Amino acid sequence: MDYNNKEDELFQKWASFLGVTMDEFVSDGLLFHAGLKFDGLNYVRTTSGDNSFNWDSSKRRLLIITRDQPSDDGNVWDVRGEVPLKPDGCSFKPITMFKCLIPWSQAALLYDSDSLTLNFGDKEQLINFWFSAPIARMNCGKVAGKQVKDGGCDRNKVISYIEQSKSFILKQIQLYDANIIMCTTGYDSQTNPVIDFLKEMYLPDLLKVNNYLWFSVSQGKVVLDTYHFANFEMRADDRKISEANNIRDSLLDAKSKGYNIP
Repeated sequence: MDYNNKEDELFQKWASFLGVTMDEFVSDGLLFHAGLKFDGLNYVRTTSGDNSFNWDSSKRRLLIITRDQPSDDGNVWDVRGEVPLKPDGCSFKPITMFKCLIPWSQAALLYDSDSLTLNFGDKEQLINFWFSAPIARMNCGKVAGKQVKDGGCDRNKVISYIEQSKSFILKQIQLYDANIIMCTTGYDSQTNPVIDFLKEMYLPDLLKVNNYLWFSVSQGKVVLDTYHFANFEMRADDRKISEANNIRDSLLDAKSKGYNIP
């Protein structure tokens, strides 16, 4: 299956439902694996490459669910082409999103690997991982949202996105059949709204195993409950790595309890 083509078919219908053009709609999904180029401001990837084959042949497939695309000016870009490279083409781009999502993704996909090292010491390793890992990332909101500042995150905004596009969000999630789903939409002591949605619409038997991990026995799927990366607690690098360690430990804990963790 060509996942990016399937995404684009879904997005045409989704944009029409929202009453926006494709220039206003934020495309996302299975990360591109080829076509690296400099667009004048950033390095981006522009073509699928082997990402569909890589996804289908991987033991673990990670879907990251995020809130929306932050953009004060309303400009949009294709999430699938984002890469953690500075304009020099080799240095790691030190933005919060990448500094959270890359080690968190490593922890989720490589949690039982003896070679896993969760730190920012080897930037080249972080970049190479992101370039080749079986990762899809989707936003709940498909039109660019005002940038989150000062650690403030509106939980109700996520809920409104879900209510607005519930059937489309479900279709995109179902497309991938990911066996690890990371919900970076936790904000406070209240429940994570994306996990609430998954329990209602997709995985009704979700069971909470520990503070970070839910598991569907019937589907063999892991759901990870993490903070939104704009949360003020995530500003320090050591806190970002601590969250990655918590993700890894939660998976190992669930496995030690006898759950059939992928």
